[in-house]
Parts: sequence; structure tokens; C-alpha cells
Amino acid sequence: MVIRVRLSYIIDNEDLSPVLIMLLRVVCAVAAVLYIGFGYVYRLLDEQSVDPIPFGHRILFAIAYLTVFVLSYYVRPIKNRYLAHLVLCLVVASFAHTAFLGAQLGFISGSQVTLLMIIPLANAILQSRKIVLLLNLAFIGIVVAMLTSGACEYPLLYFLATLMITGSSYLMARVRHGYAKRYEDLFNQAPIGIASHRIIWEKDRKPQDYRILEVNRTFEHLLEREAKDVVGKTVREVIPTIGPDWLKEYANLATNANEVHFEKYLEGTGKYFEVKAYKLDGNQFVAVFNDTTRRRQTEEALRKSQEQLKSQKQLLQTILDSAPINIWLTDPEGEPLLINRRFQDSTGWGTTTPSITEEELLVCRRTDQEALVSDYPQEYEEEITFQDNTRHIVRTIKTRIVDENGQIVGVLGIGLDITEQKKAEEELKRITFHDSLTGLYNRRYFEMEVKRLDRERQLPISLVMADVNGLKIVNDSLGHQQGDLLLIKCAQVLRAACRREDMITRWGGDEFVILLPNTSEKDAAKVCARIRQLSDQVDEDPIKLSISLGYATKTVPEQSIADILREAENHMYRKKSKHAQENGNELVGSLQRALQAKSHETKEHTDNIEFLAVSLGKRIGLNERELDDLRTLAQHHDIGQIATDSSILKKRGPLSSQEREVMRRHAEIGYRIALAFSKLAPVAESILSHHEWWNGEGYPRGLKGLEIPLPARILAIVDAFDSMVGTRPYHHGRSVPEALDELNAYAGTQFQPDLVEVFTEMMKEPAMEAGLLDLANVVVE
Repeated sequence: MVIRVRLSYIIDNEDLSPVLIMLLRVVCAVAAVLYIGFGYVYRLLDEQSVDPIPFGHRILFAIAYLTVFVLSYYVRPIKNRYLAHLVLCLVVASFAHTAFLGAQLGFISGSQVTLLMIIPLANAILQSRKIVLLLNLAFIGIVVAMLTSGACEYPLLYFLATLMITGSSYLMARVRHGYAKRYEDLFNQAPIGIASHRIIWEKDRKPQDYRILEVNRTFEHLLEREAKDVVGKTVREVIPTIGPDWLKEYANLATNANEVHFEKYLEGTGKYFEVKAYKLDGNQFVAVFNDTTRRRQTEEALRKSQEQLKSQKQLLQTILDSAPINIWLTDPEGEPLLINRRFQDSTGWGTTTPSITEEELLVCRRTDQEALVSDYPQEYEEEITFQDNTRHIVRTIKTRIVDENGQIVGVLGIGLDITEQKKAEEELKRITFHDSLTGLYNRRYFEMEVKRLDRERQLPISLVMADVNGLKIVNDSLGHQQGDLLLIKCAQVLRAACRREDMITRWGGDEFVILLPNTSEKDAAKVCARIRQLSDQVDEDPIKLSISLGYATKTVPEQSIADILREAENHMYRKKSKHAQENGNELVGSLQRALQAKSHETKEHTDNIEFLAVSLGKRIGLNERELDDLRTLAQHHDIGQIATDSSILKKRGPLSSQEREVMRRHAEIGYRIALAFSKLAPVAESILSHHEWWNGEGYPRGLKGLEIPLPARILAIVDAFDSMVGTRPYHHGRSVPEALDELNAYAGTQFQPDLVEVFTEMMKEPAMEAGLLDLANVVVE
């Protein structure tokens, strides 16, 4: 269906084209020139000729045309909308004015005037181009016929007027009709729906409804209804289900706004429309409709797709963040594109406070470049500083990422923190190849590394064998903790005496081996001298460190390291045997000094016991060897107390049963110590038995009578006597008679009776008082 659009609507409401504006300006200029020109022509032709139009009228019409011409340049509304109206009015007024003046003067008849008036009216009203053209030609033919029949007094003027009226009205009508047709085609072929409405008001000037006046084809298509079913009806009649929000926008346009713009769903159509409505003159407005259903569907699909993509991305990010490893993606320039939470929290990478240093980033960048040019994943171990300022070792696998177009996206990195694993490996290696006590290499590592170092370029190679003297004695007497401390001190001395490239190994319990590459025999001897010097400087806590050393040197490749080691060991044992007595004496002296430091025993006390014991021994006729053993026993009988805790040894008051049991073990410990030294070995049995009682109630073996070695029986008497008369922190000393009475009271139970009797007689001699070394606190009765 073709919708005919009223011409007045198009001209009244649409801007004129530049071509039509120029044409109208030409008409105005030509008309003004013709008015003035014909006036002068009449005057020049013949003074008797009568101008049908007064010259003043001509000037007025020329001024009117020129005024419209000038206003078309400076007044925008006239130029854009009203120029055609003004020109048409002036042309019609000109023709009518000329025709009526001619009729009044008798130049033309009334029928001729009517004919001239019909021509522009026919051109303005008729639509068919062919009919209009034929009609205009017919008009001209009729005029020519009239002129040839003599029906007109001035045929030339009438003919010219006919040509002007016919030509100008035809031209203007065709232009107007052409533009009307053009805008009508644009209206109907527009890809958006257009509908004009008239507002229906209620009595209180509120919009009641909106009558549809005109619609274009697109509107028909959008509404899926023909124009005949829409035009002339109200909006509520056409769309009964229209929502109140839609009518609210129309009401706003009718009462307040000059234009509204909204997008809403139109019930009954199943479509979304974007509407732009503009108010026109009077009660009319035009609405432009654009079907946005597909766009809304596309947007909805896009929204769902984006939500799905976002959900998938969030799921991917959740998976990445939940992964127990570090994951990241960098572009080819090394900038981060994706980082999971674990890696970001660990390093701060991708934030304003990263902990990775510039040097570490350079290393990572270099490995990224290697991964970019490789077709296979690359594996690295990289050190990275974490947020806690600790350096971690990360095992990374990096691979190049390429999209479906073959373009390189970047490098995907997967990293596992293996710091603890590395520490565990190092600890395992340390445990495997190091001695857990001293931290030195162990024998297994030595046997493995010696094969690598046994090369000609390392010659001469020297080996030093070191042995800690008296370690077993220390373990038995002071405990393994003190023995371990002695070994640690020895290891420290060896480290201090050797070079960085020297390999120090704990070979066995108390033995150490030092491998010295590129070291001559002379230099090895210097190393041993340095070791002895440093060991002498070690504090005697609790005993003096004593090391036996031996060395040997490999000078030719044919020599075996095993033979060199054996030679060094033999050398060490020769030295150890040669100085065994000296070393033993030093160790015994250290133990004795250690005992005095941790107990109340003093040198004066042992010297008094020695004096009393030797004196008693002489009284009963012991020979010199037996007296020497008695002296040794007196000096070292309590050496086993070195293993007893000082809190027990220095305790004031009686010991508990448990403490007494600990205290009693010192006899057995002293026995084991004595057996380890040639100097003390002869009195070992006496040391073990010096707390046995004559009646068999003593400890540790419950010996009695003559089963107890004689030196032990003598020592028991003199030790008890000196303890009673000497002042101790836990008691005041007794007088000599009191002490002797106590001894006699226990004669036959704790002590040998006849020995007590001899000792009592001996102590009553005045000469004995002068011989005592530590009786300053003895109370003499």
C-alpha cells in the first residue's frame, strides 16, 4: 500500500534542498528585473502606449521580490522552510494583479483572466507529470487560438503573460512535486518505522490517547499490520496491551518535553523498540521506531556469553589459585598476563611491591627467551626472593604458548618451590657424607672422593692420621657427652690447622684422617705441628685435649693411597706408644684436677691420706713397692667420682637413697679408669674395694675379711679418720680422740680390728701430729 503524504506536511516540516533554494532565488531576481524592465520598455516603445501595471506597482512588487531574495540569505527560517511559500504567494499575487489590471483596462476578457488563473492552479494541484505537461501545452494552444482570432487587443502581451505564467507555475509545481515525491519515497523506504500522531486531550488538558495519522512501510512491517488497519485509530485501539510506561513517555512529550527517547518492550508484539519522538506544531508529534529486538537478543546472548566466559575465567582463576604450585603467563616482552594467587602472594609479582630482585628478573627473562625459541618445554631451577625476604629455589617448566593463528602469545611458567626439598637433599647429602657429631666428612665420603683426588696433578698428596687420646676413659668416667665434646674440640682444631681445599674426615670413633693435596712430607709435618700447638691452647674443660698424630706422603703415581694411609696410621701408633706414659699421666692429672674442681676433695686431703696410709703401712711392715702402691691408691682412690654429678658431690646433708646409689658407682668407675692406665692398674682392685666392710656389708661386691685387698683395708681406716677430723661444709671436724673412738667402735664391722688397734697406737704418738699436712682444724683434747 502506498501512503500518500500531504505536500503541505513535507514543505512545512522539512528543510529545503540547496538546489530548490537557488532556483527560488533566481525566480525572485528575474521577477524583480522583469517588473522594472517591462516598465521601462513601455516607456521607450511609444509614449501613447498604456502600461497595464502602474510603475509604482512595479516598484512595489520588485521590492517585494528583492526583499525575499535578501532575506533568504540572512534569515534561516525563511531560507530553510518558508522561502517556497513566499515565492509562490508573490508569483500568484503578481499574476492575479496583472490579470485583474488587464481586465479593468479592457486588454483581456474575464474568460482570458480565468484561463490565466487556471494554469498555475492546475500545475499546483495535478500530480501526473504527463497530464500536467499536456494540459500546459493545451493552455498555450488555446491562448494562441484566441490570439489569432483577434479576441485580444494586445495579443503579444497576453501571449508573453501566458508563457510566463505557464512556464513558472509548471516549473515550480514540478520542483515541489518532485521534492514531495522524493520525501515521500524517503518516508516509505526509510529503514526505521515512522508514525505521526495527534494528541487527544481530556477536558482537563491531560493527554487521553494518541491518534495515528500516518505510518510508513517499515512501521507496517514492524507492527505486522497494514496502514489501513492503523491509520485513524488510537494507540490503545491498535495496541490494547501497550504498557503504562510507554504511554507515560508519550504523556511527557505531550505536556513537558519537546522530544523523548526511550527503549521498551512492546506487549503484544514480542519486540523491543527504541523510540525517538518529536513534538510538532499543534497537537501532533512524530515517532521514529527502531526494532532493537535482535540487538537486545544479541546483547543478551553476548551478556550470557560474557557471564559464561567470566564464569569460566573465574573457574579457571579458581583452579589456578587453588593449584599447589606457582603458575604464570608472560607476554613475549616478559610482562605478566596471568598470575595465580599462590605465586602472587609468594612474590608480589604483578603488584606494586614485588620482592623479586632485578637480578632475579634478568635470569628469569633469559630463561623466558630460551623457552620462546624452543619447540619443547624447558626446565630450570631459579632462585627467587619471596615476600618474607627469604630466597627460595623454584623448579620451573617454561613452554611457548601459540594461538590458533600461529602467533606467539607468550611463555607459560609452572613453578614448584623445592627449597625444602633442596634442604632435605642437602641434609641427606650431609648426613650421607658428613659425620653428624663433628660436621666433618665421614669415611664413606673419603673413600669416594679419594678416587677423584688421587690424580697426578695433585701430587704430592699427604695423609695425616689423628687419634684422640683417652677418649674411652673420658666416655667411661665423664660420660659420652663429654667424650663427644672432646671430639668436637678435636675437629675444630683440625679445621683451624688445615686449608680450605684439605679434606678432613672422621675415620672412626676417635680417629681422624686429613687428606692434603699438593702437600709435601715436610709441609705435612708442619700441619701436625700446627695441630699440636692449637690443641695445647684448648681450655682444659673438663680435661686436656691430647691428640696423637702420624703422617705419610704419596710422591709417585704408582703408590697406593691405601698404603700411604696405612703408613700414616703406623706412624701415628708409634708416636702414641712412645708417648703413652706421658699422655696417660697428663690424662690422669686432668681427671684429678677435674675431680677437685667439682667436689670438696682437696689436695691436702689426699696428701693427708697418703701420709697416714704410708705411715700405717710402715708400721705393719710393707715393703717399698707396696708402699708406692699405697701412695698411688691414696692419691687416686676416689677418681671414679669424676663421673658423679657435682650436685651430689657438693650436697650438704645426707644423701637420698637414689643419690647414694649413684655415689656408690664411683668405685666401679674408678676401677675401669685405673685399668686403662699402666700407672693405676696395680691399684685397680684396691680402688674397687676401698668401700668394702670387714664384715662383708660394704660395696660393691660385698667382700669381707681378708678377701678385701690390704691396701683397701688400710685406706678405709685412714680415709674415715681424715674425714672425721677434717672440717667439711656439711660437718665440723672432730677431735683426734673422738675420731679414734669412732674407729674402734666400728672395728670388726667396717674396719679390720688389728689394723685399727695399730692405727690408734700410732696416732697417740706426738710425732704423728707434726707429720700431718692438713690437721689445722683438728681439735686436740
